[in-house]
Amino acid sequence: MAAATVKKLRTETGPAPEESKVSESFPIENEPEAQQETLNAADDREARIAELAYFKAEKRGFEPGYELADWFEAAQEIDFTRGRPSDSARL
Repeated sequence: MAAATVKKLRTETGPAPEESKVSESFPIENEPEAQQETLNAADDREARIAELAYFKAEKRGFEPGYELADWFEAAQEIDFTRGRPSDSARL
């Protein structure tokens, strides 16, 4: 009985869309550029956080045990200046 229901649904909804119609609706050729821009922004964010965390560590004399605190504080400051919530604030 379940097979009959599936067959009925398939005929009621019509045939599956052709691949060419789907690819026209959702162009894929621009995807690598968008992904590259996202990666560059993420790399830039991480580099800025690393630099700020270094300066925080330098300011306190590189005393060990505060590496993560330096990183999280730097991430919050960088994200605040960019006007978006920090990833570290969700931890």
